[in-house]
Amino acid sequence: GPAMAFTLKQDRPQLVGVSTSAPVVVALEQNGNRELKLYAAGADFRRYVAAGEATLTIFSPHDGSLGGALDLTSSPVMPAKEGVGDAVAVAPGASVLFGFEVKKPAEIGIGLRADPDRAEARLMDESGKLIGTGVSQIRKLAAGRYLLEARMPADAPPATVRPALIGLDPPPAGPPPEEIEKYLGLAGFKSNSNSNAQPR
Repeated sequence: GPAMAFTLKQDRPQLVGVSTSAPVVVALEQNGNRELKLYAAGADFRRYVAAGEATLTIFSPHDGSLGGALDLTSSPVMPAKEGVGDAVAVAPGASVLFGFEVKKPAEIGIGLRADPDRAEARLMDESGKLIGTGVSQIRKLAAGRYLLEARMPADAPPATVRPALIGLDPPPAGPPPEEIEKYLGLAGFKSNSNSNAQPR
């Protein structure tokens, strides 16, 4: 027929991909939002789908039935944390999704290292809403879960990508332990194994 729909039910976030060999219109509905995109030469659609239910619909862009081949893929979100993450291989035209959590509002440095340096990056919130693009970003983020999508263009060679995050684990307030020891000593105190100051 002229359209086909898929109900996606997931217990955790996924990166969903749609590829077709013929022109189509792809629609994705999740969390009350609907995205619609026309592909005149075949679909190359990849999007974050949050946990829960979503609906993916494929339409024929012209009168008549859908034709050609359809390939649906789904891959999990890879966890990322403070610092530079492990290298992940990405094929031409493919994407990988990294997820991280901001525990309290903060300014976070977000980067993506790729070899070769052809990767495209998108930062999204947990619902899939776009926050920013670029392989180097500094964003003020509220507490919550976020996603960094790394995508290689179809004409790029195979690559490896690494997420880089700064600010998720800010240093503790106050001077480092060795400085505390120094000033306690000058004040006539010493610290015991329980880190409690005791007079000498």
